[in-house]
Amino acid sequence: MSDAMLESDGGNFREVVLVEFPTEETYTLAFVTSETPAAIADHADSGGEGMRTLFMPMAPNPVMGGHVVFVPERRIVDVELTVDEGIRALVTSGVALEEVAADLDDVDPEDLRGAPERTIDARFQGDERSERADESRERTREGSGER
Repeated sequence: MSDAMLESDGGNFREVVLVEFPTEETYTLAFVTSETPAAIADHADSGGEGMRTLFMPMAPNPVMGGHVVFVPERRIVDVELTVDEGIRALVTSGVALEEVAADLDDVDPEDLRGAPERTIDARFQGDERSERADESRERTREGSGER
């Protein structure tokens, strides 16, 4: 587990997302690990849409455990954080998000409840953080042989 969390290129996690947990209108960071296998997705009530497998680590020590959850695409909110930023946010109990928080002050709560195509990412197009996130995702794809 610790190797997966601490691997320098973030190769075991594809991206950082938000999911409603543990209650409605409360969000937690999670890491996308894979598409959900058909053996699981076919038995879940996903409304016929795709599902992703997420790892929701516990803070501040994510190597000690967390939850593996299978979530329909419509329930996942993309955010503009690199995998490294997401891990730092967890191990610092959110303190590392202080610089990101200023950028998110203008985020409308409806964006968090919106469809996956309406993401917080859209607010940061062209931003340095967006470039870093794209680079991180590209490194992750290269490391996993994905295209």
